[in-house]
Amino acid sequence: MKAVQADQEREKQRRVEVEREAEKKREAKQRAKEAQERELRKREKAEEKERRRKEYDALKASKREQEKKPKKETNQAPKSKSGSRSRKPPPRKHTRSWAVLKLLLLLLLCVAGGLVVCRVTELQQQPLCTSVNTIYDNAVRGLRSHHILQWVLQTDSQQ
Repeated sequence: MKAVQADQEREKQRRVEVEREAEKKREAKQRAKEAQERELRKREKAEEKERRRKEYDALKASKREQEKKPKKETNQAPKSKSGSRSRKPPPRKHTRSWAVLKLLLLLLLCVAGGLVVCRVTELQQQPLCTSVNTIYDNAVRGLRSHHILQWVLQTDSQQ
């Protein structure tokens, strides 16, 4: 019996040892794989850094070339531009009147938006909207009763 138990114990220890060895091999493979991945990322990062450096150097070189060209042109005699197209004049800068016009258009847009909100939505019963609607109705009524405007509308509709 003792011999059988000893054999079973040895067999159990052997299985445990085999399992430990297999676990060690798996861990070693995992470490090797992680090391390869780290090395690959490191290489990719170095390649990206080199690519960026080359792009930067090329950009710097093109800027130097651009700076050299105007210097060469100032040293040379002016060339005739008989065959080349004339350049367009610089665009006219907007004056204050443009700014005022834009401001008035924005104000008109805001008023129209407010009027639409007060006429269409459920806010019609609010005090502000009732006064806005009253002003709008009075303005429309006044424009309809205006004689010159009626004449213009009649002549336009007849044509």
